[in-house]
Amino acid sequence: MYRVAICEDQQIFLNKHENVCRTILESLNIEYQISVFTSSTEFFAVFIAQQKPFDLILLDIVMDGMNGIELAQNIRQTDKGVEIIFITANPEFAMQGYDIRPLPLHFLLKPIDPKTLEQLITESYLRQLPEDIIIKSGEQHLQVLIKDILYLETQGRRVNLELRDDRSVSYSGKLTDILQELPDLHFIRCHKSYAVNINNIHKITRNTVVTSDRKYDIPVSRPYLDDVRSAFMRKLSAAPGGGSK
Repeated sequence: MYRVAICEDQQIFLNKHENVCRTILESLNIEYQISVFTSSTEFFAVFIAQQKPFDLILLDIVMDGMNGIELAQNIRQTDKGVEIIFITANPEFAMQGYDIRPLPLHFLLKPIDPKTLEQLITESYLRQLPEDIIIKSGEQHLQVLIKDILYLETQGRRVNLELRDDRSVSYSGKLTDILQELPDLHFIRCHKSYAVNINNIHKITRNTVVTSDRKYDIPVSRPYLDDVRSAFMRKLSAAPGGGSK
């Protein structure tokens, strides 16, 4: 679950920012929760009461009472890692925020650009993803790097994870169960019996996905084709030199 907080004391901007975030997160197929606050004091009370309640905070700089800069300084006293995006109508205020350490820290001007925010949210989400997964295979527990998984295939009551270098790991369980443990921005179902690592797709045809090592043609059934194509295009656009740059 990716948790976003938006703190903005002007309701019209709060609604706009929430709608933009919701659209972005749903387009990225990320499981998310958005919490909104119109008061910096209210936000900070929730932040202190819960341990690491948010993964990303969108924070207006100019607010009544405790302003965004002061709020960020207080946040950093208890959480050095949470990512903060400052939002302001005046670029001069943004300069004050550069004293907030450590990074990551970003600034957006009102009205926010959805494409820029989408890139920041995607990068933030990817930074927080696990690099590996522990798979119980028979009597063993194996550590598998997520980037090494080419695709997953259901065979009876087991799921086979096909890895790079012609390796394979067998997992006892259902495909839907293991997909819940894997980053949903990286994996997508392409068939009732298959799911594929989007980062390890070489190309998509009318009814197959070709893996990056060119060794496997994974079937794609019609109900999943549009989603697979969309996920692959987002991946290409997000790559250096892609369309979102």
